[in-house]
Amino acid sequence: MQPHADSPALTAARRLTTDVLAPLKEAFVGKDEIIDLLGVCLVGGENLYLLGPPGTAKTAIVRELGRRLEGRVFDYLLTRFTEPNELFGPFDIRKLRDGELVTNTEGMLPEADLVFLDELLNANSAILNSLLMVLNERVFRRGREPLTTRPGRPRTAAARRRRRAWSAAGARGRACAAGSTGSTG
Repeated sequence: MQPHADSPALTAARRLTTDVLAPLKEAFVGKDEIIDLLGVCLVGGENLYLLGPPGTAKTAIVRELGRRLEGRVFDYLLTRFTEPNELFGPFDIRKLRDGELVTNTEGMLPEADLVFLDELLNANSAILNSLLMVLNERVFRRGREPLTTRPGRPRTAAARRRRRAWSAAGARGRACAAGSTGSTG
């Protein structure tokens, strides 16, 4: 079954191509394949791992992509000292005093539309193990509290506007791009 020429999915794909991906290709000469892969991952709601030497515009491309999509971007440089609360959010101290174990995810990875984790290979095993479930299952468990990393229903008017812009650009769900220079130390 082929999509109708005026279907919303086809219109969104055209907009993603003309409004986001084509300008990225003009700005980053010679990076068409990477930009096409980012587009495929956005449409499919999948993750992408970029591996390459320093200075090859991995970070710049993903940051510009996030700017053009106008979504919530979570961008973090991983080190061997990175802790899970730096990615997923700290515990809410006020609720902890009341006996509740709740994570404050505002502005953190679980609430982002586009996630960019730079220098992934530098992360310690605790982070890599936490990210494995997040990237594959879109869930992070912190004790008994599962944190879903799939974008849910927007809570505010501003979040609804971002979600409409994100959807209008042809993106389905979240994409996660991880970059590394290939060094582990």
